[in-house]
Amino acid sequence: MAIALFFAAAEALLFGAGAAWRAWWGRGAGAAAGGGFHILCVGDSHTFGIGAGRPEDAWPAGVERRLREARPDLDVRVTNAGVPGSNSAEAEAVARGYLAGEDPPDVVVFLAGLNDSWNLAGNRLLVEAEGGGARRAWSALDRLRTFRLLRWAIGRTALSEARRRGREEGSVALGFADIAAWRDGDAARRCGRAVAETPGSYWANVCLGTALLRLGRYGDAAAAFAVAEAAAGPGEAAAPVFHRAQCLRRLGRGREALDLLPRLRGHSPVVGWGAALVPLVLWDLGERDAARGRATELLRDLPSPDSREAYLVDALAWMDLSAGRVDEAEAGFSRLAAIGWHPAWTLGPALAALTRRDPRRALELARGSARFDDARVGPWLEGVSAVSALFMGDPGEAVASMDRALARRPEDPRLKKLARFAAADVLAFPRQDGVTDVFAAGFPTLPPYDLDLTWAGGGDDEAVSRALAARIQVLAGASREAGARLVVMTYPSATERLGLPDGAIEAAAAGAGIPLIDHRRWSRAPPGEPPRTDLFVPDQHLNTRGYARMAEAVAQGISPLLPAP
Repeated sequence: MAIALFFAAAEALLFGAGAAWRAWWGRGAGAAAGGGFHILCVGDSHTFGIGAGRPEDAWPAGVERRLREARPDLDVRVTNAGVPGSNSAEAEAVARGYLAGEDPPDVVVFLAGLNDSWNLAGNRLLVEAEGGGARRAWSALDRLRTFRLLRWAIGRTALSEARRRGREEGSVALGFADIAAWRDGDAARRCGRAVAETPGSYWANVCLGTALLRLGRYGDAAAAFAVAEAAAGPGEAAAPVFHRAQCLRRLGRGREALDLLPRLRGHSPVVGWGAALVPLVLWDLGERDAARGRATELLRDLPSPDSREAYLVDALAWMDLSAGRVDEAEAGFSRLAAIGWHPAWTLGPALAALTRRDPRRALELARGSARFDDARVGPWLEGVSAVSALFMGDPGEAVASMDRALARRPEDPRLKKLARFAAADVLAFPRQDGVTDVFAAGFPTLPPYDLDLTWAGGGDDEAVSRALAARIQVLAGASREAGARLVVMTYPSATERLGLPDGAIEAAAAGAGIPLIDHRRWSRAPPGEPPRTDLFVPDQHLNTRGYARMAEAVAQGISPLLPAP
């Protein structure tokens, strides 16, 4: 009885305090209308700005600049509260912390859900609450002021923890930005220092391992991924296991890689990437017929759409090129062009021309490529130019092209190996055989280092979608109660890989009358045209140009919510 009376009194006190606060806020609304307007942006790495390079290039900062220019009479302030890797539950907790804080926002811009299918923190309750009785109980509890006070306290704790994590892992976030910009040496040094400070950090070791993998230091990378696997939380172990298998493959320890891949069972969709790696391991082990048959079988049975299609088509094209089946390889590269897998379809046709002993055509394709300045592919196009020039009788230009390639990526061991082969060809000039072998040794298949680990056919996709939609609707109610408006957005993406979270966000907006900013309209190319890869870094976060376009769309979408001049 005493406990019941205590909570009843607390509920009455909170109700009265809330009514008094709302009355005070209402009296001051007219005076405050021209004085300031606070926009809170919550979400994951797309809000944080991974790929932008600088915080001021992330879209929230761009929105503030544009709205200030458009409304000089209004003190527009935009807070970027994005945390890389966050799921929708964590983003909601951060939003609730601000809504109940000393500087509540007028508008909450919410972009989350991409990480929900692998980051389970805080998600389980809402997923389970989708059942009738539990869902009704949750709704009833959420109407109690005491329960919402508890939620506020949890939200403030989550916000403090997010800030602490941000400070501790700032160097890791910068390391991932270096990786996105293909500054692998800088990323390795930065993440190496982070690992030295926190040896057991999951993300620091994942970042270090990724950089070392791309630098060709496969043994060190495998060790970093092993530490990350040991430190992994729920749903986090699959990626380091997959990448460690890649390292073992590069080290010539294919059998060990095959033994490691069964650990991915139960980790959809990473298990699918493990299956896609098997043909490459079999090829390395000399089981070429089995490798090609396995890749063909996986491609045939692949659900659609699935980003593994590009990976498998890429692998088959390189297998065909190495085996001298140039027509089949070119068909594969054409298919990659349609998919938008730009590293392979840019390089592949030029290498196929070299294999056909047509160096002039290869040079034309390499030099005329729209990707010639791309940080990832450009140096390899210089390598194609070098070998083409060599076979055309111009060893001086060949050496100059190879020097330019190495200058752009001086730490890439595969380019160094290619340079040695090119130097040997210069010394033995004119030798025009073994073109494919030269490139097969120097340039193996480009694997998708940045895995699409989410929303790819897992058994819980429908439940996660329902939970995301319900969470958005609950947050809309909490925002209204705090006097704020919730705005939700779809993800910008060069492909359709984000169809499930985008669909859940769109459905939630339509069902609850929440304003929706649809970034699919400008970020995805029309059917039949190549994807808008000019707006994205290789891991499919936006680049600086893409974030500027996103800021423009958000500013336009929020403008109607600003108070009248």
